[in-house]
Formats: sequence, C-alpha cells, structure tokens
Amino acid sequence: MAHEQRSIEFQRRDRLPPFQRHSATSREAAIRAYDSARSLKAQCWRAFCGGDLTDEELWIAMKLIHRNIKDSTVRARRVELVREGLVEDSMERRPSRCGRKMVVWRVRT
Repeated sequence: MAHEQRSIEFQRRDRLPPFQRHSATSREAAIRAYDSARSLKAQCWRAFCGGDLTDEELWIAMKLIHRNIKDSTVRARRVELVREGLVEDSMERRPSRCGRKMVVWRVRT
C-alpha cells in the first residue's frame, strides 16, 4: 500500500521535457518522450518493489521488456527515483558481471 501511494506521488511531480513553444511537432515529441520516460520509470519502480537491485541488474530486468534499451536510459530513470526520495543506496555492494563493486539500490522506507 505504501509503495502504491509513493508511486502516485512521483507521477504528480513529473513535468514535460523542454520543447520549442512555437513548434507543435516539438511539443508532440516532448509529450511522447514524457510518456515513454514516465512509463519506464514506473516499470523500474515496480522492479525495485520486487527486491534490491544494482544498476546492472535493473538494466537486465528492463531488457526483458525493452530488448534494445541502453543502460544509461535505465540509470537515468533510477536517478530520478533517487532524487524523488523513492529509492536509496542500501549501503550494500555486489559485484557486476565484470567483477566491479556496484551500489545495491532499494526502496526507501
């Protein structure tokens, strides 16, 4: 229940990305980008509700839904969740596929 309420909170704070006010096509592109980013952020949020994840693990989970998604795109959505106070550093570290220590992120309680 608490996770659902927080999910609604972060959606209310979202704003359209910058666009050229004089251009209808620029505004339409901003709306499409907004919808896409908001949807991806919600999917990332749901993944975190299922358990703690590193950025790499989150990216792999998102690749199951969006085959060609870039890790930087997923990381940007995680950064938004952190800035909004929904996700935080768990202070745990796990090795990545190449052996580097990575931050494990968790839902902020």
